Amino acid sequence: MSWIGLNDRQIARFDARGIAPEGVGAGAAGAGAAGSQPRAALPENALPEDAMLCQGSLVVETCFDPTCKQPQILVSLARDLPWPCRIALQISETGQLCWLHRQGSVSSKGALDLNLLTQPDRLRISYNWDAPARSAWLTVLDLDSGQALTTRVAHPAPLLLRDLARILLNPASLQGQCAATGHPGETPAERMDNQTGRPATGAATSHTELHSAGHSDSHSVSHSDGLSASYSGTRTNRLQQPHPRCHTAHHTGLHVGQLPEPQPDQPPGPRAEPHPEPHVEPHSEPHLGPGLRLIALSDRPEPTLMVPTLCGDALIDTEFGPRPVQDLRPGDLICLAGGDIAPLRALITQQLPACGWFAPVELRAPFFGLHQSILVAQDHHLLLTGPDADYLFGESHLLVKARHLQHHNGARLCPGLLQTMYQLLFDDHTCVQAGGIGSESLFTGQIAAQPALLARSTLAQMPAARIPRHKHRFRPVLGRFEAETLIRATSV
Repeated sequence: MSWIGLNDRQIARFDARGIAPEGVGAGAAGAGAAGSQPRAALPENALPEDAMLCQGSLVVETCFDPTCKQPQILVSLARDLPWPCRIALQISETGQLCWLHRQGSVSSKGALDLNLLTQPDRLRISYNWDAPARSAWLTVLDLDSGQALTTRVAHPAPLLLRDLARILLNPASLQGQCAATGHPGETPAERMDNQTGRPATGAATSHTELHSAGHSDSHSVSHSDGLSASYSGTRTNRLQQPHPRCHTAHHTGLHVGQLPEPQPDQPPGPRAEPHPEPHVEPHSEPHLGPGLRLIALSDRPEPTLMVPTLCGDALIDTEFGPRPVQDLRPGDLICLAGGDIAPLRALITQQLPACGWFAPVELRAPFFGLHQSILVAQDHHLLLTGPDADYLFGESHLLVKARHLQHHNGARLCPGLLQTMYQLLFDDHTCVQAGGIGSESLFTGQIAAQPALLARSTLAQMPAARIPRHKHRFRPVLGRFEAETLIRATSV
């Protein structure tokens, strides 16, 4: 088993025996009330009252509004029987991301300061716990800038399965309560900028993507797994410098927010001062905040940094012809975008949700020069080339995120339930030919020098000395506004 619960405001699934994967691309349309019940799953009232989840991952995606002066509640639950329990995840008015799990007289708490992030917008938050090992971590990833924060959470306790089922299957969370009008996957800032014609705040700033891994069997690394980080070209074709408030590590954009290893007698966390405790009303019904886009539950600690971004049937050009990415093995000779050949260092594999911001984008042939339609993650970078790129940005080869192509006729969002994704790791960051389009390989940055983040990543099982260190990306990365400008100017 791995993923046992999903709720993206359109569909809700919970099955303690594991969610059965369905075809990606079914979409959220028509989910409604029928989607609120798990197919062929144990109903909530069939779960044993004392069934516990001793380890797992709770993943939440949300939009963060730094101007909001009120607490932003993401998840909350309170009950008194069979024993007092409080579960809460919220962002305080001061920008503190707070986690609370109180079981009887024992409290498990953690906090991260989101003010350390440059311009947080799309956040992916994960709480990974292993109660028997007395290990738990709270991690947040800014999907736009790629900055990441993580902290140890003390005194982790098992979570009651019935509590988790009540949260995930709460009928009030369905019917797209958090989805406003606009293009699927847009954040509020992007939606407003699309209406005004202005670039979104931070759209042209440098992008650095990271992904974190926990110790899990739900992903495999054929010798290693990867991370993404990138810098991006602005409208003036200059690469912006990191925000002065952020503590960048070796130009990777990995923000650890002061992550010393906690001492046994000291409270863990990136900040010394006490953090606020989320307020939970007694006897409250399960509640999911209006800004929440996705909540997913796994019965194992899942890697949440450096997740793979390419679906398995994409044909990769190799020395002996095109082969599906899922059939590749370390040591295979892969044809690169520039015409060179390089041996594959590792193939990263992980099963992920296919909804929320995990939902893949389908790139349809023959658009973008494709000879095969492929599915890629929304934050996967693709290589666009041509004279228009050179004319507009002074670079003939540029990287763009797949999510920034969604307004094009050749790209569409394809949500589903679960999907298995892959990524290629080479000694250098580069691009391969996937179905006829340049597709980036894994960008590791200097993750090997960041033990706390490395342990949260899909590279956690690979010795740090064997992880390639990438100083810079293969090509500059365009922001959303620049990518859409290039697409409009290019005949594809």
